[in-house]
Amino acid sequence: MKRFLVLTTILLIAIQTAFCQNQSGANNTNNSSSKVDQFLNVNDQLIEKEFTTIGEVKGLKVQVVHLTNQSINEHISALVFVYVYADPNTSQELTSTAYIDSDEVDAFVNACKTIQFKILPTTPTDYVESNFYTAGGFELKCYWGKLNGLSKKDWIINFKLDSNNEGANVNLKSDDFKQVVAYLLQAQDKLKK
Repeated sequence: MKRFLVLTTILLIAIQTAFCQNQSGANNTNNSSSKVDQFLNVNDQLIEKEFTTIGEVKGLKVQVVHLTNQSINEHISALVFVYVYADPNTSQELTSTAYIDSDEVDAFVNACKTIQFKILPTTPTDYVESNFYTAGGFELKCYWGKLNGLSKKDWIINFKLDSNNEGANVNLKSDDFKQVVAYLLQAQDKLKK
């Protein structure tokens, strides 16, 4: 009888643990793909993509894309970053693309303007980092540190187009970032039309 109670207790603990882990996993599922990703990942539909290049800084293209599902005549627009880089292992040219949904663009542009006008003019004594994330996984990161080849610390603005690929990172200095912000303002106007 004692052995039966011990085995039953172990079984109940195992079931409860498995149930709790399943519930925790269900609550943490990342369903936050971007609207553009959802729009593009529909089978059996004809999708037209019309790209307008706004500008390019250090190989980072700023574009606006207008997508049309020709099958059902639906439209969606987005901000796009495109970066072409060489794979460090094979020297093969790779392209990374990040979409920012049109309903996220205003918040993204505001974050960029905050970096430009409130963060970049400062000179911290300690490590400082600010991050902005989109639903599609794009990350904008601004931190106080040293960029390769520089002897002194400065603000570095990092555009991480693909969280799974380190080669899809673009590091910009302040002046380059200011040009990107100017392009973003132009792109923002085009998205509102």
